[in-house]
Amino acid sequence: MSENKRIDTRDILDEKSEIRLFAKIKNESLRIEHFLEWYRQLGVARFFLIDNESNDGTLEIIHNQPDCHVFQNTGNMADAKAGIDWITPLLNEYGVGHWCVIVDADELLVYQDYEKEKLSVLCARLRSNGFDAFHCMLIDMYPANSRDAKAYSAGQSFLKFSPFFDRKGYRFYRLEDGNITVKGGPRSRLFYSVLMARITRFTLRGIRAVLPVSKGIKLLKSLEPKFPPSLNKVPLVYWNANLSYADAAHYLYNAQIATETGALLHFKFLGDFAARMGDATLAAAYFNQGEEYKRYNARLRSQDNIRFQCNLTVPFKGSRQLIDLGLIRLV
Repeated sequence: MSENKRIDTRDILDEKSEIRLFAKIKNESLRIEHFLEWYRQLGVARFFLIDNESNDGTLEIIHNQPDCHVFQNTGNMADAKAGIDWITPLLNEYGVGHWCVIVDADELLVYQDYEKEKLSVLCARLRSNGFDAFHCMLIDMYPANSRDAKAYSAGQSFLKFSPFFDRKGYRFYRLEDGNITVKGGPRSRLFYSVLMARITRFTLRGIRAVLPVSKGIKLLKSLEPKFPPSLNKVPLVYWNANLSYADAAHYLYNAQIATETGALLHFKFLGDFAARMGDATLAAAYFNQGEEYKRYNARLRSQDNIRFQCNLTVPFKGSRQLIDLGLIRLV
């Protein structure tokens, strides 16, 4: 596994009251300014950012931020559990005994009353109830159509240009260890046929049951159905070295995960969406996203202007709205 190379020289004092954010980034110059602003307003004191060979000016932007500590890693994110294998050593060195936020640059954390309460209030409430981790569902935010998003420029509010989401159509599966799996949303309905994937999986299982020798046939393996991405992460944790993350922070192990939940507003569909989907280098960097990006890119090539809105679409109005819809849960 490739190692992180620190390239800033700023002091890192071990102030336990600090909430710290850890993220891996690649070519995020369009998003990084608003991303940092959002989390500063929530009360994040210090950022630990791992740059994976950005070539669009991202590195220059973050290197000039006084609250950012910058690392470089030249490895492949797909070989590092979507960057988690790079983030974990930093958590063990700089995150133990701190509340830590682990997110991507297109994800904005929201929770009950985030509009008026800092993250420290939420963290104190979690600790007082015996929890050390906080689950969130990813809510894919989108514009009215793919052309509208092209007006977005660096530093502007993500929500201004991508204000909509699906109010329902999600499936939740709570696991015994407190983790939750979430499926659904606009990526599922626009880019995947879940019904066809289930039919294909059922058919392949039938063939393999009748013909056990078929299990080794490469053609059948290539026909394995592709399901939409999981919409679940555990992005807030009081870190200790006994904890461990699955790929892309979708699941956290050995933690006491709160029954209260939040959400990560996910802004994949901003102005550079089409360009990023056509970037094979970027697609290959992310765990299991080579196929996913190809799927998005094929749709964009066949349909110049994708309409995201449907009868499930509503504009985002705040945390109370998400609570009323059952997408943020308080117990």
